Amino acid sequence: MSPRPESAPRTVNLVTLGCARNEVDSEELAARLTASGWELTSDGDASVVLVNTCGFIQAAKQESIDELLAAASSGARVAAVGCLAERYGAELAGELPEAQVLSFDDYGEIAEIVRSHHERVDGTGYPDRLSRDDIPILARIIAVADAYNAMTSDRPYRDAMPSRVARLRLAQAVESQFDTSVVAAFEAILAGGTESYRAGTGSGFRFDVQVDEQEEAPAQLTAAVG
Repeated sequence: MSPRPESAPRTVNLVTLGCARNEVDSEELAARLTASGWELTSDGDASVVLVNTCGFIQAAKQESIDELLAAASSGARVAAVGCLAERYGAELAGELPEAQVLSFDDYGEIAEIVRSHHERVDGTGYPDRLSRDDIPILARIIAVADAYNAMTSDRPYRDAMPSRVARLRLAQAVESQFDTSVVAAFEAILAGGTESYRAGTGSGFRFDVQVDEQEEAPAQLTAAVG
């Protein structure tokens, strides 16, 4: 077997917004990512942007939304954790499908999921050559969504592919690169949408969370920020 080409360093930009609790959570998350072989960076060309959001402080709430939108438009893989992801996870997932929304309980699994999203179901991916069900299900889902997003987005060297072409290429790669059941579910969702939905250009992709500024933070948040 020929040696596998050395891959580029895996880099993650961890953006922390809001209260002191988020700073503590980000320190734990950074340690887990580093232990899993990820290089923390603040560069704009990081392969993954992980935004630790805030859902209680109004200014930080809007900044969280802006950071997620900016990260999604940069071409990087995006994940959202923190207060905003906890409180408005369903809305975030629906309005910003390119971002993986995770809860506080998922922190321990984030590093494994991000690490494994370049694995292939036939076992020829990297970094661990995992195959089939040994690859975390969220990593298998991210792999399909990321490939579709890359194919249907403009690049400096080519125009975006039509949705039908990208979906055909996904179908051609099942049982080698992608999980068959994940591709089937992905296709079922896209088949039921409009062309603007499949291209990610419809009005539903605009994200604007409206929350009453007078909402009181829960007791545990008040204690965390003193």
